Amino acid sequence: MRTALFCKTFSLLLATAFLYGCTTIRIGQDFDLSAFNQNVEHRVSSKADIRAWLGIPSGIGTTIQTDGQRLEKWTYYYGRGKLPGLKDVQLRFLEIEFNNDGKVVSYNWTE
Repeated sequence: MRTALFCKTFSLLLATAFLYGCTTIRIGQDFDLSAFNQNVEHRVSSKADIRAWLGIPSGIGTTIQTDGQRLEKWTYYYGRGKLPGLKDVQLRFLEIEFNNDGKVVSYNWTE
């Protein structure tokens, strides 16, 4: 009886360790950076345009410029890699700033 329980427990632990070693983790929501890059227009593209191209942002915040102007900032990020050691890591990060009219005034990305 103990041997059967030990074998089942050991098999479960071995299977878990094997799966853990092959697991891909993801953070954030994947988004199409090329769609954004091809379509965005400075002081023309709106928040609605950005949502249509990329979906809901991962984060919304505020940037304060040196002259005191406040800009709304949307952040999109996506990352994935295989455990352990995060092999084959893929990271994408995009920040978009909007003026008071809700138009894109600046953006930057890392891929």
